[in-house]
Amino acid sequence: MLQDGIFCHETKDTIYLVEVKAENEMNVLYVIEKENRGIQYCETVHVGAMQTGYTDTNLKIRYIQIFYRATR
Repeated sequence: MLQDGIFCHETKDTIYLVEVKAENEMNVLYVIEKENRGIQYCETVHVGAMQTGYTDTNLKIRYIQIFYRATR
């Protein structure tokens, strides 16, 4: 796990940066801004990998937010 609630998952052709958030945070401004920064980060990493000679041009890097409903 990278930090609280964020982890990476890798498949054959995609690396996912996944963030888990509570459902009641879905429309909170900082969560929306964090999603935008996460998407930007993934795009930057992909471009950087291609510029430094990474040869798998089919590799995708994606940011995903998963929202859960808290139960007690």
